[in-house]
Amino acid sequence: MKKLTHPMYPVLAGCGLWLLVATGCSSLPDCTQFPSSPLPRGDDASALISEGDMLRDRAHITLFKQMDWPRGYCQATDAEKYYRYVLENLEPHNAYAMVNLGYLALMRAYGAKGSEKEVQLGTAYARLKQALELRPGYATAHVYLGEYYILRNEFDKASKEYDLLLDAGIVDSYIYTWAGYAAKKAGRATEAKQYFRKSVERGDREVSSSWARKNM
Repeated sequence: MKKLTHPMYPVLAGCGLWLLVATGCSSLPDCTQFPSSPLPRGDDASALISEGDMLRDRAHITLFKQMDWPRGYCQATDAEKYYRYVLENLEPHNAYAMVNLGYLALMRAYGAKGSEKEVQLGTAYARLKQALELRPGYATAHVYLGEYYILRNEFDKASKEYDLLLDAGIVDSYIYTWAGYAAKKAGRATEAKQYFRKSVERGDREVSSSWARKNM
């Protein structure tokens, strides 16, 4: 088995299971109604990525805490500009920027419906696979691929992504909870309860542990 590199998703972890119950949006939002960030410029990839991260986290907070899909969609689009700028103009092999493009598409897919959801899921999958090509064994990409497969109702494939992480010793409440959710949806109730119990026992991500506790 190829070696997995440790995940880097401390800010993002914890939103997915809650967002699964979010209501959708039937049409694309008009982003002109929301304040937007300036177009990225410069040759400092680290600074541009840092700006993208701040915008990504703003989109995450909007979608997770406020459940405002149109605003979050537009904020995610703002963040995407910075990662794309780095990849297209400065560092075409930057796996971190690529995995975040995948994550942003995945976020937008949670609240989308119909063809727009399919577009965002397709984009997320392509970006995450590209991130793994750039950095084989990139744990964060496997985390988000698991969520991708869950949104596609491909629960056995999601389980395989979480198994890769757990077998490599990359564990936290977030991964245990997602593994439990995938197992539960695949009809493996006993396995699901074991994962949920491990999530609660570990207790390092409160949102994930609380959700697991309710589903034990």
